Amino acid sequence: MPVHSVSDLIALAKSEPGMLRYGSAGVGFTNHLGMELFKLKAGKLRAIAVPGANRSELTPGLPTIAETIPV
Repeated sequence: MPVHSVSDLIALAKSEPGMLRYGSAGVGFTNHLGMELFKLKAGKLRAIAVPGANRSELTPGLPTIAETIPV
């Protein structure tokens, strides 16, 4: 996917309504683990942001969603 930021993802979703779909009940649920398997098998997932108020200590170079979207 040609997405490198949350803004890119929003623009893509708006330009092609209904194309992007994903839902998760939370960490550890079946659909979340399925997406993790895709990441391990294809190596094609790209992290674009983390939720929450602060950057993750595990990925300090990855911005929060709030940092990437103007309010």
